[in-house]
Amino acid sequence: MRTNQRGDAMTIIVVVLALALVAALGFIFWQNFSQGESDKSTTDNQAVQTDKPSKVTEVSLPNEKLIFSIPENWKAEIETVADTEYDGPARDKASIKNTDGAIVLNIESGISGIGGACEGEPETSLNAVSATKTKITRVVSGEDKDIRSSDIYAVQSYLHSPSYGYLPVVFLTDDISAKTVGVANKTCFPGYAALYQGKNVSGLVGVSTATIVSGAATDAFGFQKTKEQAVSMLENGDLHQAYEILKTAHY
Repeated sequence: MRTNQRGDAMTIIVVVLALALVAALGFIFWQNFSQGESDKSTTDNQAVQTDKPSKVTEVSLPNEKLIFSIPENWKAEIETVADTEYDGPARDKASIKNTDGAIVLNIESGISGIGGACEGEPETSLNAVSATKTKITRVVSGEDKDIRSSDIYAVQSYLHSPSYGYLPVVFLTDDISAKTVGVANKTCFPGYAALYQGKNVSGLVGVSTATIVSGAATDAFGFQKTKEQAVSMLENGDLHQAYEILKTAHY
């Protein structure tokens, strides 16, 4: 009789210890799970806050009807230029300025009368780093199909000059070669790439961070000594913001 009682007591003790162990393990699991969910919630909230876009405002060229979205704290100065010489349609001339009032983008519609030819082998080259297709499209026909795209691209690029170095530039283009990443496009008129045929004003539209349309290749950002420096400027600061602006271009 005593043997049975002792056996029953041992069984009860083992059961109680097992239940205590299960309860302890359950509490530890619950505690770790709750902490994990808390951390996940915190991480998700941080990601939402980080990815929240800054406020933007839309600007439109009154004649060409080209539209961009720029940061709310940036400024657009837009001017209508009348064709007094040939009594043609009015065109646009605009600049986008950053918070310090420095011009980051130059925009012009109704560009015409551009000509010229290279003398000898060009020394300068345009080198695309990144290209994004915008919402702008146009009809391309004939021989232009080999060199012009029906889609307009926002392009990050650098102009390489053996004499001056590497100039970071951002522009809109329909030039197939100019938007092809990894290809050095030899040219003595780099500004030709920063153009596309306009829709509402006769002539070409030029949108660029640099005054390279004339071939002068001068810019407030300046030539850099190395390609790496030029690429770094394209990926940061005002030049990166300019690229983001051009990606919003539409009619």
